[in-house]
Amino acid sequence: MIKLTCLQRLADLYLRSAAAIKKGKRDTRVSEERLRLNLSSERGLTGAGDKDCFITDQSKLGSLAYGRSDMSYAGCELIAIYNLAKHLGMDVSLSRLIYLAETSGAMLRNGRWGTNPYRIPELIRLAGIDEAYDPSGDGTAFILSFWNNRHIKSGIHTVFFAVDGDDLLAYNLHSASEPQRIRIEALGEHVRGGVVMRWPALAFSTC
Repeated sequence: MIKLTCLQRLADLYLRSAAAIKKGKRDTRVSEERLRLNLSSERGLTGAGDKDCFITDQSKLGSLAYGRSDMSYAGCELIAIYNLAKHLGMDVSLSRLIYLAETSGAMLRNGRWGTNPYRIPELIRLAGIDEAYDPSGDGTAFILSFWNNRHIKSGIHTVFFAVDGDDLLAYNLHSASEPQRIRIEALGEHVRGGVVMRWPALAFSTC
């Protein structure tokens, strides 16, 4: 397992602390209006995913607002949750996941830093996705959040992975028209900055 640097550990402590804070009731009026606009934009999206409607190219989602940012810049955590739901055969709206994150307090700096990775399990529960997840049958699907490199200013990326034989299919690892196929033993090469969070918690704990 790659050890985090001192600054990464401090950032990780901040993320864990922020995730533990229970926000008060939020004013949802702005988020409700944004949901309406995002639903309209989402219906017109093309080219952001593969033939099975997984999202593989985050850069095409600039028309979907997220807090004070947009999904092309700050949406990887929610995209990973969306792709998990699609993998489980669920009909899910990315716009409604955005609304859940905005109104539950899961955003970091009003979305400009994306979503707190440690709030991913809560969002999976709020969206009802956990009820469709069966560890015995779906245990080869998981989400990883990791630092882009060893410097904390590089930021965090979050990706949904599915095991396919001896390979992993990585959805939205890099902007592409289809998932990226990588060897399972090569996963560590793609998370060299260090792992922040994994869901389920025991998934690929050696990377």
